[in-house]
Amino acid sequence: MALYSPLTSETNEIRLLVLLPDEFDAQVRCELYHDELAPGLAFTALSYTWRDAKIRKAITVNEVSLDVTTNLHDALQHMRDSDESRTLWIDAVCINQEDEKERGAQILRMRDIFSLATGVEIWLGKEEDEFDAKAMLLVQKLSKMVSGTERALLRAVNRLFEQPWWTRVWVIQEALLAWQDRAVVRRGELCADWLDF
Repeated sequence: MALYSPLTSETNEIRLLVLLPDEFDAQVRCELYHDELAPGLAFTALSYTWRDAKIRKAITVNEVSLDVTTNLHDALQHMRDSDESRTLWIDAVCINQEDEKERGAQILRMRDIFSLATGVEIWLGKEEDEFDAKAMLLVQKLSKMVSGTERALLRAVNRLFEQPWWTRVWVIQEALLAWQDRAVVRRGELCADWLDF
């Protein structure tokens, strides 16, 4: 049984994945269907990284077994509700990865898909230890603590992390190769200890 049928380009069609409800440890079961991408279409787009594409786990889509990366499998497990289905758009499943022409066309539409989504969830991965949960709670706590003027300060901090330096491939290695207590971050006349970052 073929999982994918061709998308109709004339109707601005995309595939959506219905994540069926179940318990956390149960097999991930989904249904895939076509719909027209238009304002008002209710779905959540998932932003995540594939990570190691060679390590895979099976999910069931329209009664067909489909291997996905373990990172995506973990995301689906954590996003699944025990009582209600969820409608999602996920590149690895909603785009036929074996069809190069479709894949190229759908990748060009990702801007529209994410801007028309009724929600976007960013998956950073499973919690690795108790500090991950504490870090997420700290972010929520800081967000609630800040007033209007402090929000401007948070936006300024965000601008610091949008600087091109953070996107270079070698930055982490350069920073880690330095003696951590000797490294500083400079912005204009001001310096802050690397360890503060």
